[in-house]
Amino acid sequence: MTTAKMRVKGFDHIVLNVADVERSLAFYSGTLGLPAERVEAWRPPPGVTVGAAIHSVRAVNPRQMQVVVDWAGERPLHVHVSEQAAENRDCLNHYGRSPTRVLADAGALGPATTAVHATHLAGDDVAELARSGCTVAMCPTTERWLADGIGPSGDLAAAGVRLAVGSDSQAVIDPFEEMRLLELHQRLLTGKTGTHDPAALIAAGTGGTGLRPGEPADMVTVATDTPRTAGVEPLGLVFAATASDITQVVVGGRLIR
Repeated sequence: MTTAKMRVKGFDHIVLNVADVERSLAFYSGTLGLPAERVEAWRPPPGVTVGAAIHSVRAVNPRQMQVVVDWAGERPLHVHVSEQAAENRDCLNHYGRSPTRVLADAGALGPATTAVHATHLAGDDVAELARSGCTVAMCPTTERWLADGIGPSGDLAAAGVRLAVGSDSQAVIDPFEEMRLLELHQRLLTGKTGTHDPAALIAAGTGGTGLRPGEPADMVTVATDTPRTAGVEPLGLVFAATASDITQVVVGGRLIR
């Protein structure tokens, strides 16, 4: 696999496959107009929500961010934030501000925004994320796999930031592992237990809304008679179960598996 190093707006990017980059550039018009037109013309199937993403301050400058923010409006908006310590350092050198502050100044933080990773927050970043009303999605198995570090999920929760979990590198596909690592990583970091109780971990993994009349039913069935789950209290499943213990998946009221 060919490796190329690119310099864009003061940030180093490692691109693993030059051929992929060339194919991507073939479809890049230099503006976001054409992709936006394509999305507007697409009619998503029921249950699919269209959103937007700014990869990170490493890849998108504030002028381009503003275009995405304006198009997204109240649609979901995702962005990687302070995934690596080097990202913070380079951002401070280039903009004189933290990644969180750059995004806030571009209007990219708000209730519809999900800030992904948020591993190396600095200064007033936690307070800024709380003020914005955004969600922070941590990806513990990814951050572990990439040796990126442990994010301040306890500080974020204490500040009132809504937490979620995700899978970025897909080194592991297991929602239970992602949920429990929020707590277990904090135990390693702080030497204390109970930063996130089981109910909070389940809320981070499910949205915490439960089932409500008139809304599509999204749920899973977890077996409670496996070697891992036998005898475990329901809330304890977040620490004991694995993806292998899921026996049914229902999306929008429809049985998928």
